[in-house]
Amino acid sequence: MPALPARDAELLLRFVAEAESVGGDQPFTPDLLSQLGRLIEADWVTYHETDYVRRRLLGYVLRPGDDDESEDEDEDGEISDHEWERMNDHPICRQWRQDGRFSALRLSDVISRREFRQSRTYAESFAPWGVEYELKVRLPSPPWHGKTFAFHRNGGRRSRDFTTRDRLVLELLMPHLSRLWHDART
Repeated sequence: MPALPARDAELLLRFVAEAESVGGDQPFTPDLLSQLGRLIEADWVTYHETDYVRRRLLGYVLRPGDDDESEDEDEDGEISDHEWERMNDHPICRQWRQDGRFSALRLSDVISRREFRQSRTYAESFAPWGVEYELKVRLPSPPWHGKTFAFHRNGGRRSRDFTTRDRLVLELLMPHLSRLWHDART
């Protein structure tokens, strides 16, 4: 596993300490997503929990100031058939199902940019928002209960994909984020 530079390790530890000091029954607040967005630069940072048996969105947190990307869930969290198909067709989600583990992945880890830009997922979910790059991690959980963080970057001349450093930071945060979720729920 590649090493994290000392400066990044210090930022990561500071984030964990601050996140653990918040407490409360909501593990992932908009403010926490703002802090995550300082560790991993992104145009949008979101967290969502999904019940895959009942096809319901159990929770959705958006970083303050980010526009809301979700549109296909109704008031009680039920996910439309169309959105459900899009979720199941997402390249990172397909890779997680294939691998049986939920590591941090960039779109570019699982699909070429050219191939992705030709996909239905891109046309319906990414292109309308100008999103070109994504980094996601799903916290350890039973297969029927997804707890997912997503980071998105717009395209453009100065835009760039997420780095291996970004993916490593997210991998290293996974056990801490899992513990935060567990502590808030118990």
